Amino acid sequence: MSTSVQADLCTLDRLATSLPFHLDDAAQVNALFVSEATSPDPHTRYLIEVWTYLHVRRYFLVKHACEPFRPVSDLDALVAGVFQRIDRHHAGVRQRDRYTHWVNKVCKNAYLSYVRRRRDVRSVEEMQAQYGFEQSEAVPYAAQADGASLRAAVQRVIRTLPPFLRTPIRLYLMDEYTYAEIAEAIGKGTPTVRVYISRALKVLRGHPDLLCFTD
Repeated sequence: MSTSVQADLCTLDRLATSLPFHLDDAAQVNALFVSEATSPDPHTRYLIEVWTYLHVRRYFLVKHACEPFRPVSDLDALVAGVFQRIDRHHAGVRQRDRYTHWVNKVCKNAYLSYVRRRRDVRSVEEMQAQYGFEQSEAVPYAAQADGASLRAAVQRVIRTLPPFLRTPIRLYLMDEYTYAEIAEAIGKGTPTVRVYISRALKVLRGHPDLLCFTD
């Protein structure tokens, strides 16, 4: 582990001492998140936000120690982006006693998405094998070759979809949400989400702007 990462982690640990519980005390964090829903309190919200930021930053610091981000500014961008995403969507978390688990999933999905964007060429088979996409599912177009131009093309097509398809497919392809996470975010059942994703993928597969990226 590099000296700079060690220093950052030490600083993070010092900041964590301002919390009335250990940074790894998931039970206490989840209890706070539950209580904040029934009895909103600015101090409780502050503690949750501090914990969330420190946890997210530590997650990506550890990833950076294992495989350095290039450029290193990507580290701060990822931390900020994930924290903002959590801030936007935390009110929709249904299992409030599993808040820490949800935060971890958001971090993991963001990291996998970042790794994909860094790789210029990935085969469909490789993506399926590494990340476990079902054979019956379309492999996310945003993960295939020529990532930057493909991602931009997919985003343009997604914006043309009706709202009930646009949000689920954006979360699925661009943010790497699972079906369950999308269901939680839009307030629909998982079977409904599967139907929405299937319909949206069908449109994407046949859209003329994307045909040049497929076999």
